Amino acid sequence: MWLLHWSPSSPARANSMTHLLMLVSLGFVMFLSGCDKKTSEVTEGSKKPTVDKDLDKLSETSGESKGDVANSKIESIADSTMGAEVKAPKKAGLDYTALSVPKPGSDAKEWLTHLSKIDKSMRELMRVVGSPDLPEEEALRQARMLSDMKLAAAESLGTAAKDPKDVDLAVVAKLEALAHAAGLGDSSAGSKLRLLATQKKEIQSPMLAHQANIILLGFTLSDLAAGLTDSTAVLAQLDSVLNTTETLKQPSLRVSLQTMTILEQQSQETAFATAKSKIIDAFRDNPDPSMAMQAWSLDVNDSKEMMALNESLGNADVPASVVQAALDAMVKRSPTQWTIAWLLSNVSNIEYSGKIDHASAIISTIEENLSLLTAPQLIEEAKPVIDGFKSRIGLIGNPLDFSGQKDFLTDKEFDPAVLAGKITLVDFWATWCGPCRAEFPNLRELYTKYQDKGFEIVGVNLDDKDEEVAAFFKNETLPWKHLRSLNQSLEGFANPLAEKISITAIPFMLHLDREGKVIAIHARGKRLEKLLAEYLDK
Repeated sequence: MWLLHWSPSSPARANSMTHLLMLVSLGFVMFLSGCDKKTSEVTEGSKKPTVDKDLDKLSETSGESKGDVANSKIESIADSTMGAEVKAPKKAGLDYTALSVPKPGSDAKEWLTHLSKIDKSMRELMRVVGSPDLPEEEALRQARMLSDMKLAAAESLGTAAKDPKDVDLAVVAKLEALAHAAGLGDSSAGSKLRLLATQKKEIQSPMLAHQANIILLGFTLSDLAAGLTDSTAVLAQLDSVLNTTETLKQPSLRVSLQTMTILEQQSQETAFATAKSKIIDAFRDNPDPSMAMQAWSLDVNDSKEMMALNESLGNADVPASVVQAALDAMVKRSPTQWTIAWLLSNVSNIEYSGKIDHASAIISTIEENLSLLTAPQLIEEAKPVIDGFKSRIGLIGNPLDFSGQKDFLTDKEFDPAVLAGKITLVDFWATWCGPCRAEFPNLRELYTKYQDKGFEIVGVNLDDKDEEVAAFFKNETLPWKHLRSLNQSLEGFANPLAEKISITAIPFMLHLDREGKVIAIHARGKRLEKLLAEYLDK
């Protein structure tokens, strides 16, 4: 990723190549390490930090193989270039300028260690580039020095290697070094990289030969952008990348999607549609669920069924019957586990946005189509999602049990009798939850407006430690009671009250009538104002 900091001052063709080579270089490392950093987002609140409910988690447990080259030496090089945080040196370059090059005739182990140190230095350089002590021009010079050093070490490893796996590692290091150099403006390195990728006979592992095909696809795309070839050549090289199911990993998918992007940019509409179809067919049954689901997304995202479903789910005023019809059409369009997986991943956001009827329709559709699920983790995921929704919806019309809660300020057990005769908002929150804190100004305003009319608020704090809450209240004032678990071993989302009603994300708000029964959940903002006006403006 450090190549992002520089672009060669050469024609547009070089800039395009820089982007592609950066993608390929990153792909090599991620392919070898078998890792792909995931991010998740909750649009309506903050998720329970101790439980990962995201479908992206599937890829982490899918048992992805590292192929023929999986061994500790490969992992040491891959891990040295991705993942682990490294403290930047006090002066940029100190570590690598002091690197001692192994003596001629050193064995493969010494060269592998040397390559690992070079990669560590590259990472250190990336962390300080652009600082006052290291202008970009100087950083560029040092980066080129490291690329040259890595290329020389790769050549030496190739000479010293006796184990076929070490030979493959030498090729990997050489490909990476040439990709780095090309990205830093060395045009001759780009030519050498293309030549090396073309000479697949030097690569023993089928998986690394596949990576060579990825590099050649990058070059073919660059040629297309420069007007040196046509889309037929691009599609042929894409076939070379996609033709072996066993080698299709995340880098293969990334460069395939990049191919679609460039074909679209070049207004190659027919080739774009062909590439899209090829990619969907290649990845739809991939053993990595995350990639199979991306292929599903590629297939359905622009469909009329998906657009109609998104439109209906996004509008709270759409009748539940219309939502159900859109759900039925989507399942008919794609009767696969990935349709149900998409619904599982979205139902909580729909619920927490206050569209309860829409969420109910989704849950019903999931239940009716559970037989489509085959991935073990999806099957495991479905039950708590369904049960949790039913638990929260089941609160309506029933009293809320406050047992096991204490008043944070007095440290005494909370007596819900103090709420008798009042309309009460129960707000589950935590100091680390941004959306929770964003609600406070509106809650203060409503509390001031309606307190004298019988409105009360009770906060249920889900921080892990009392100290975190105490620190928060040193600077903030929330003039209503705040509860925490009486049992200090059951704090955070393990709070008995949160557990009883299956809260996995916050803010979560529910509302009690004067008799202490739940009358609504997820009423926030304008919906909360409307609810209070209905009960208190009489």
